[in-house]
Amino acid sequence: MSSQVLLSHLSFSYTSAVDVLTEVSLCLSQGWFGVVGPNGSGKTTLLRVLAGDLPGDPAMIQRTPSDMIVRYCPQRVEHLTPAIRDFAESWQGNAHRLMGQLELEPTQLAHWQSLSPGERKRWQIGAALVDVPELLLLDEPTNHLDTRAKKLLFDRLERYQGIGVLVSHDRQLLDSLTCSTIRIHPGGTVKLYSGNYSAARELWLNEEKRSRQTRSKLQAERRKLKRRLDAARRSREKAESDMDTAKRLKSVHDSDARSMAAKGRAASAEKRLGREVTVLRRKLGKADETVEQARVDKQVGRSVFVLEEVAPMQNLIWLKTPAIRKGDRILLRDVDVLVRRESRIHLKGPNGSGKTTLIEELLQASQLPEERILYLPQELPHERVERNRRMMESFSDMAKGRLLQVVAALGVPPERLLASEQPSPGEARKLALAMGLSRQAWLLLLDEPTNHLDLPSIERIEEALVRYSSALILVSHDDRFARTLTRETWRLEEGRLVM
Repeated sequence: MSSQVLLSHLSFSYTSAVDVLTEVSLCLSQGWFGVVGPNGSGKTTLLRVLAGDLPGDPAMIQRTPSDMIVRYCPQRVEHLTPAIRDFAESWQGNAHRLMGQLELEPTQLAHWQSLSPGERKRWQIGAALVDVPELLLLDEPTNHLDTRAKKLLFDRLERYQGIGVLVSHDRQLLDSLTCSTIRIHPGGTVKLYSGNYSAARELWLNEEKRSRQTRSKLQAERRKLKRRLDAARRSREKAESDMDTAKRLKSVHDSDARSMAAKGRAASAEKRLGREVTVLRRKLGKADETVEQARVDKQVGRSVFVLEEVAPMQNLIWLKTPAIRKGDRILLRDVDVLVRRESRIHLKGPNGSGKTTLIEELLQASQLPEERILYLPQELPHERVERNRRMMESFSDMAKGRLLQVVAALGVPPERLLASEQPSPGEARKLALAMGLSRQAWLLLLDEPTNHLDLPSIERIEEALVRYSSALILVSHDDRFARTLTRETWRLEEGRLVM
């Protein structure tokens, strides 16, 4: 019997204030399913519900077989887990094949803390695959991976034979690997589309276009009905007024017959217009209801307005050192670099070459005031996420309003962020960016800033940073994003910094 997972009218919320998933019904069978949607829409929550990490009504989740092997790879990769240790120490042939395919060496675990996030991500996914799971759940697997690592990962995932569910904002991976697309809407409703991301996107854009056209037509009909109702009400009021006037101006010479006839005509007109008003009011109520049912998803986000102030000094950071180390490893030798206020630098190199460590060294060498630097690491520590939330809550109403305007521009509904006790990684990242962009930084140090962000957010951040004239050092494996924002390249090659 082939493996299958059924979700039937499943709903989930962390708090009573915000529904994350609403009435989700899906049938998952062999093959890869891509999961897409705005940050905070519930993509990670859906994976955790499927993995059994979050409580759910057993009647709403059916797995066939009931004891299927399930493996979940979360976005974060800080910790060396027992599963990774077991994988590295395994003597099974499958484990050795996986390590070869993913270019992993067991000796790497001895200096786990000095491994790059991309190297750790390959270990995490290898440990999930080694048990040949029937359900494999991957949350942003290509975050942190360089081009070669992405190819290694794709080659291995392409051979997976079970049910694969993939949350990703990597269009290339979604188009190459998936055959079905699960789209999560704000509010937690989902729809399953046949085809990869590009094919599904074309389908839902056409659906949205038809919905907008239908809504526009219904709104026009509603306006027409409203005009008719207003005209009928005015006619009724006039008939009532004419009847009252006729009573007041009745001549003593009028015959009773003529008077009775006039009264009858006025009463008949009033009654007829009354019926018309009632019918039109009923039709207008139905039109209002139909227009509401034909809602089009509201698009959160707009262009980001950034206040900025260029640094008053020409040279911002000078770093000169014979060696840069990570733990007991020498990553770079003979480093001598100068960051100027007009610098727009793309920092490139394979996973583990020392890009993040170089940024940390530049921060150590900086003499700039802390508030004049925006440093966004690859992964936000939980402590910083909590600190940002506390800072936001402590702001004055005016300062909080300015911050939430930038948050909304980056694609996060402010009310969701304010109500959520646990922001998604994407929401937390946007809050950190918003807090930095809303102050006048002289230098931006951005280490894979597009990690965890949805595609519309990436485009809005790109637009904002293009207009931001302060210095920028960018680590990114997204070459298109980097080409748009930078003017020079620092390349890390075999322990040297080449410019």
